[in-house]
Amino acid sequence: MPEVQIPFVRPDITEEDVEAVSAVLRSQRLAMGEQALAFEKMLAEQLGVKHALVLSNGTAALQLALLAAGVRAGDEVITTAFTYVATTNAILHAGATPVFVDIDPATLNLDVHQLPGALTPRTKAILPVHVFGRPCDMDAIAHFSREHGLPVIEDACEALGSRYHGTAVGGIGLAGTLGFAQNKQITTGEGGALLTNSDEVADFVHSARRQGRSSSCDSAYVHAGFNYKMSDLQAALGLSQLRRLADRIRARSEAAALYRDSLKGVEGITLPAPAAPGTEISWFVWVILVEKGLAGTARDGILQRLNERGVGAQSYFPALHLQPSLQERFHHQPGDLPITEDVSSRSIALPLYPGITAAEIDTVKRFLAEELDHARTLTAAR
Repeated sequence: MPEVQIPFVRPDITEEDVEAVSAVLRSQRLAMGEQALAFEKMLAEQLGVKHALVLSNGTAALQLALLAAGVRAGDEVITTAFTYVATTNAILHAGATPVFVDIDPATLNLDVHQLPGALTPRTKAILPVHVFGRPCDMDAIAHFSREHGLPVIEDACEALGSRYHGTAVGGIGLAGTLGFAQNKQITTGEGGALLTNSDEVADFVHSARRQGRSSSCDSAYVHAGFNYKMSDLQAALGLSQLRRLADRIRARSEAAALYRDSLKGVEGITLPAPAAPGTEISWFVWVILVEKGLAGTARDGILQRLNERGVGAQSYFPALHLQPSLQERFHHQPGDLPITEDVSSRSIALPLYPGITAAEIDTVKRFLAEELDHARTLTAAR
C-alpha cells in the first residue's frame, strides 16, 4: 500500500453541487436548456465579455474558434509545443498546420520574440496558450497580430480567472477558450466554453454547435456543423461551481504559496516564476523543474517513485513536436525547440487543489527531497 494518499487532483464537489445536478434530473429536462443559458450569462458577466457559449469540451471550443477565425485547410497557425495536445489537435482538425515557436524559459509561455520567424504567407492566426494559468504577454502578441492582420485565439483552458492588466484572459483576442475538466478551476466533468466580444463569432459558434442550424430558423441548416452542445446536467454543476470561483482560485493560490515556502530550501529544483507585474495567475497546476542532471529518465524515475509512495505527481507537458502523430507528419527533429524540450524533460507537476493541507504539502516536499537525493545517487553510480 502507498505510504500516503495525496492525489494529483481532488474535485471539490459540495452538497450544493449535488443538489444542483439532482434538481435537473428531477426536472427531466436534461439537454441543453435553461441551466446552460444561465451558466453562459454568469460566465460572460464574471469575465467581462459580451458572449460566452458553453460547449461539450475545451477542444471543441478551440476548433470552433479557429473555424470562426477563417482557418481552413492549407493554413498555418502559430502556437506553442508546450501545451496539452488538444491545442494542436484542434488546429489539425481545422485542416491547418501548427507552426511552433519555442517558449520563454521563465514563463514557459510562447516566446513572443520568435513570432516574426514563424510568419509565412500561409499564416492565418496566432494561438497563444496561457500555460498553467500564467497570462501570456498579450500586449506584444496583440501588437504583432495587428501589424500582420492576424486574429488571436487564446487558449485559456487552463486559466479561468487569470487576468492581464485587469482583463480576464480569454477575453482579449478575437476569441478565447475555457475547459472544465475535473482538474480545472471549476468542473462540469467534461465541458468547455468559447468567449468572444464579436457578434459574428458568437453567431457562428451558436449555429455550429447545433449541427449548423440557423439562429433565425430552426428548420434551416446553413452549414455543416457539429454536435458540441453542453447538457443542462453539466451546466448546472458548472453554474454551482462558478458561484464559488473566487474562493476556489484563492484556495489554489494559498496552496501555491505554501508550496513556494515549503520548497524554497530544497536543492536542485526551480520553482515557478512569480506573476509578472499587472497579471494575476489562477493556478491550474504547480510545476517545478528538476536540475538538468536529472532530466529525462531520472525525472521519470522520481515521478514513478512518488506515485508508488502515494503522491500523484505527473510530467507536464511532453514536447508535442516530438510526439509520434506530429513528428512523423511534419518531420520535426530533436533540437528544433531546445527550451521546450529541456523544460519538458525536467518538469514535475505537484498535487494542487482546493483543500490540500499544509501537512500534505510538507509530505510532498519531504518525499520529493528524498527522491531527488535517491535519483542523484543512482545517476552518480551509472
